[in-house]
Amino acid sequence: MTTNFATRSKKSLKKQILRYIRTSVAKGHYPTFMEIEEKFRTNMRTHFSGILDAYEQAGVAYKRDPNPFLKYEKEAKLTSISAKILSKMGYLIEKTSIGPRGSGPDIILKNKNQEFIPVEIKAYHRFGKIKEQPDKFSKYLRNEVAQLIEYERQLKSPYGYLITSTDRRSLGTTDSKVRILFSKDLKKLLIEYQMEKELETLDWIREATSSKETEEKIKVMRKIIALFVKKEIEEGTYINKREIQARFKIDLRSYFKNMKDLYQTIGVDPYAIAHARMGGQIDKNILKNRIIEYVRIKNKEGNHPTYKEIQRIFQCLPKPFFSGGIREIYKSAGIPYARKFATKSPEEKKEIQQKIVNYVKSEANKGHFPTWRDLEDEFRIGILHYFDGIQEIYSTANVDLLNRKGLKQ
Repeated sequence: MTTNFATRSKKSLKKQILRYIRTSVAKGHYPTFMEIEEKFRTNMRTHFSGILDAYEQAGVAYKRDPNPFLKYEKEAKLTSISAKILSKMGYLIEKTSIGPRGSGPDIILKNKNQEFIPVEIKAYHRFGKIKEQPDKFSKYLRNEVAQLIEYERQLKSPYGYLITSTDRRSLGTTDSKVRILFSKDLKKLLIEYQMEKELETLDWIREATSSKETEEKIKVMRKIIALFVKKEIEEGTYINKREIQARFKIDLRSYFKNMKDLYQTIGVDPYAIAHARMGGQIDKNILKNRIIEYVRIKNKEGNHPTYKEIQRIFQCLPKPFFSGGIREIYKSAGIPYARKFATKSPEEKKEIQQKIVNYVKSEANKGHFPTWRDLEDEFRIGILHYFDGIQEIYSTANVDLLNRKGLKQ
């Protein structure tokens, strides 16, 4: 009898969950796994294989934000807003720690009594809920208050702040050592301090939704993508963002912040990739400093890199980084620039040598045999940078060198 009752109860709860999903979606809200577990105080895995299964049984399409990094963006923005408010309230900001690698309180304050005050930031959607008191269902529920109290114990704090972008709370009595600032409290303070821009940001935080896959799934997919891209690079093939997304049928931002993040993950220097390929994501100052240091090193070796050589080595146009061109590069490196001393790369030198040889052949066929001065005037270069003498030029061109006045031997 008990078993039948339990079965009926389970079926009834499942129907309530499905009804809740349909009703929420009709309002434009897509409940997450965690939100449903909190609302119905149950383990969703006992009813569904996953969030997609739940939506499928509810008969509605599942929509989620494809970017799990949105969660950290919301936290960072709410942390910034909170820090500004708390500063205006007279607190000193000792430390902030937010994001996937953050540890400890999101913010540590110091009050007028020089006491440390921990602050926990919860950037929830407006449908989110603060759990103010632990209960037997805490296995499935967040317990923000208990987390903050633990920080208070570690820092020996008289109290702490819990700041959130939601106004919803569960029933219960909040610990007297916990001061909660809900969204409505933040709005009052932002209006009081005339922080209109932050008010708009708070509204965005309340409306933006982010649902996360399990960390394990994200790690697995990151590894698969990284191995694939690394293998392609080792084979000499560059794979761009669009090709990666098409191959794996994903939004790359779900697993990497950007292409730069992906390259750094597989141990490839993103600055070794052509600037245009990086979609403008690289830090220009880093590349500028690398170019300057390269010129300094080459100068010590007795070489003077040309504009084209720098372009070839760094796979970018130096002009966007140095508006004054090659002269600005040398000036930034603290090296006097003299064009006649600028060396050519082996490829450039070979190209000019061939042009000189071709010119001599062409002129000889016309009955004209260029002199040393003719060649320097034609190409505006110092011939000795490319050939040991006029005889070598004519010999390379397979043209007999006439012994006549004015032709340098």
